[in-house]
Amino acid sequence: MIEIDSALIFYQLTRILIALAAQKSDRSRHEFSFERGQKLIRGLLRSHFDRFLQPSAQAGGLIFRPPIEMVAVIGLASSLPSPLLNSTINLA
Repeated sequence: MIEIDSALIFYQLTRILIALAAQKSDRSRHEFSFERGQKLIRGLLRSHFDRFLQPSAQAGGLIFRPPIEMVAVIGLASSLPSPLLNSTINLA
């Protein structure tokens, strides 16, 4: 069960950081690749997770600057998603 919770938290963290990167770069969040974003964030967390464990509240704020910058710069999708991917399919 904890693996599911962790995956959902990571998913939400990725979405939040993509939204912040989009806001920072004046772009739509749909222009960013979720896959690229999560790979960038996962790599950063693996290499800098110890900063999350520091007692300083400022350390949490500092750790989120690099992933937002990375996603804003290199997290754009190669092409915009198809409108079909965002539509609801009625199977009835």
